[in-house]
Amino acid sequence: MASYKEFVAVVDDVFSEIKSTNPSRDTLEWYLKNYLSKLAENCHRSSNASEVSNSVNSLVRFSTDSLDWDSEISDRVIQISEYHSGLIKGGK
Repeated sequence: MASYKEFVAVVDDVFSEIKSTNPSRDTLEWYLKNYLSKLAENCHRSSNASEVSNSVNSLVRFSTDSLDWDSEISDRVIQISEYHSGLIKGGK
């Protein structure tokens, strides 16, 4: 069963992965890092998935508009989105 704590760990993993590449300012990766940073901050301040819905939606909107849909990082964003949706539907 999915838990909010596991969701936060997934967000932290993806954020760390992007951050470790040290993206150059104003690149897609840099903007993605900023969206993930905001989501990670909100996740650690919140106690359930519904409280971070706006941050997840912003990340997904950016990713849909900007990232190559057939890429590993796009798959990771989808993973975050699907995990979040599962938590919302499960009421956690």
